[in-house]
Amino acid sequence: MHKVFVDFSIRTEGQEQAFETTGALKGDTLTFHDEKDQKHILILEDRRIEYQRGGNPSFDFIFERGKTHTCDYKVDHNTMTFDIQTHQLLVKEGTIALVYTLRQGDVVVGHSELMIKYERAKEA
Repeated sequence: MHKVFVDFSIRTEGQEQAFETTGALKGDTLTFHDEKDQKHILILEDRRIEYQRGGNPSFDFIFERGKTHTCDYKVDHNTMTFDIQTHQLLVKEGTIALVYTLRQGDVVVGHSELMIKYERAKEA
């Protein structure tokens, strides 16, 4: 397991959330907590990412370029089901970049761009 520095940003319909934090990289799994102490887990594969977020809201999303996956998003005591259409997906050492659309049936809920950069901490 390696300690990493994480630079996270997501832009959705003109709104942006960004933060920096520390996390851990173990094999192909990146784990970190955001500024609200909610846990983020990304399981990285060449052509696919599973992104789990705990807390409120929570979700378990799957991103795979050129494919649509149905996933749940939970907020308070409500569960919403979305179709996630992944337009762009880049996974390489130190960078995760996604462009995707959330849909409910024929209704577009939003377009998002997610960028996560991470760097292993220098060992003393």
